[in-house]
Amino acid sequence: MKLLKSLFIALTLTVLSFAGQMEINTTGDTYKINLMPIDSIVFEKNVQPNKDSLYLVLKGENLVTDVKSLRLLTIKDVQFVPYQNSDEESISIHVGSGALKGDHKFSLKDIESIDFPVMNDTHDADGDGLTDVYELFYGGTDPRLKDTDGDGINDKDDLNPTTPDVEINKNYVAGYNLYDANGEKIGGTVKQEGTVRIAISYIPNTPIVVELLTNEPVKTVVASLEGTSIDVTKIDATTFRFKVPTLKTASVDAVELRITPENGKVGINTIELAAIMSFSSDLKLWPAEGINAIDVVFTPNKKDERIAGYAILRAKGSKGTGVNGTENNKVLENLSLTTSEKPIEELVPEGVSVIKVIDRSSLANHISKDDPTLAIYRDPVGYRSDYYSYRVVAFIKENINGKDVYSYKMTDVLTRSSGKIRFYYKLIKFGTQYMKNTWCRADMRIRADFYKSSQSAPGKDNAKYNYWFYNSGSVNNKDNVVWEDKADNDGDNDAVSMNQNVYALDLSYGEDVNIIFWNDADCGSETFGIRASAKQGVGFHFNDIIQTATALDVSENDWEIYTFTYGKGGVTTNESCSNCGGDPHAGWKFRIFVKWMESGN
Repeated sequence: MKLLKSLFIALTLTVLSFAGQMEINTTGDTYKINLMPIDSIVFEKNVQPNKDSLYLVLKGENLVTDVKSLRLLTIKDVQFVPYQNSDEESISIHVGSGALKGDHKFSLKDIESIDFPVMNDTHDADGDGLTDVYELFYGGTDPRLKDTDGDGINDKDDLNPTTPDVEINKNYVAGYNLYDANGEKIGGTVKQEGTVRIAISYIPNTPIVVELLTNEPVKTVVASLEGTSIDVTKIDATTFRFKVPTLKTASVDAVELRITPENGKVGINTIELAAIMSFSSDLKLWPAEGINAIDVVFTPNKKDERIAGYAILRAKGSKGTGVNGTENNKVLENLSLTTSEKPIEELVPEGVSVIKVIDRSSLANHISKDDPTLAIYRDPVGYRSDYYSYRVVAFIKENINGKDVYSYKMTDVLTRSSGKIRFYYKLIKFGTQYMKNTWCRADMRIRADFYKSSQSAPGKDNAKYNYWFYNSGSVNNKDNVVWEDKADNDGDNDAVSMNQNVYALDLSYGEDVNIIFWNDADCGSETFGIRASAKQGVGFHFNDIIQTATALDVSENDWEIYTFTYGKGGVTTNESCSNCGGDPHAGWKFRIFVKWMESGN
């Protein structure tokens, strides 16, 4: 490798002891010069130039021993500040960007060495014909850009490489059209000056074709994305096309265009391409089949292949005055998510849970059979649940500058519970039948009550329904019950009306409803020794109950009628008690209705 005879570093000096510039002779692979308290300035060759950095190695107590964060590409100025007292002489470094942006001053007496690692005096990072060393320390141009001042002229050929010779934002643009890989138009805009931003809601995982239309004949169009050149195809004098790599949702891709007309100065325009995620904010909550869960229903964007999945968020809601008589969880309602380097699980606040993440590969398992545009997640909250607030978050995961970056878009918030089963019942008839002999008609007392399987059975003295009949039934009625709507009261002929109030039992998941019956009879007097009694029960199983549940209101006259007759041998649902065992016989008729309801009703 042919080395430069010497390398000059331009440093601002004001006294003869640091006369003008420092010359570093290059007689070998390492360049050194001793200068007053500075121990050495070192250049190392043949290493990656994009990692070039300035190292200050300091000596003395309470000093940083190794400062490594001052990258050469961020250093705008290095200045020696001398004083009459050499102890006060210092070096100041002005950093233009990065974590250490600002001015840094170090006393020369504390500096042990200044190292510039990874410098190669022949490397040309931007390919403009000027070495990085020359551009950094002599030419004043940017070693990363072929055209530092952006005027369309290469730095090597530009007489004024830091002063643009262009007309910024000269409007040669008549419009833009955007196409996907299949040639389908996915966006565009008409004539715009300067910088124009185009938002695209659907971005396939392929490059985007941008078509530039100019309003006058153009010789050349030079395009670059983040400093990287893009090939431009000239269709005709006013139409040019170029491809932009797959866009990132978490960032805006800015393409700079240098347009050289047939006559006139170079014009600079910028088109910013914003890849927007499209996701419907609509959310529905349905009572799940079996009414022991909540169906979270949303509309996925199946067309956008960038969407990695959908997160189901849940928080404790409440009954209130909002939609459907509910109140949303305010923490979930106020949650705002846009872009982050953290996954959704690390972003949700206290009180909000990610109960399910449906990734793209498993989305098909959640698509509704009745409506393929909808996806459903069934949350098994249990029967008669609390109120819960839900929100669905669509997310895209991208790698930007070596880091995972997530973009989020959310639905609205809705709240509901799984609901409950309410078992209504109302007495409409009762009756008795007793026949010992043709000469005997019994006095009878019948009782009945309803209770949940989680409760203890009531005693007959506390039964809700409790009636006495004088000379009940008919001696000629055999097994059939005589139905009535009034009971006797010590022989005064049907003086007591039956209780026709409507009662209800709220059932927890798995609870059954039981009905218990009692029947006590006295035929004549104790002389005949024919006193008799019967106690029977019947139940409604929960799984059978929920099959008949409805959310609709139904008139009491349309409630289903259930008939129960019973004797010593059991209970039947027939008018006749021929299969319910020996005397005494009695019966009840109830209207029963089973309704699904919100928990708070």
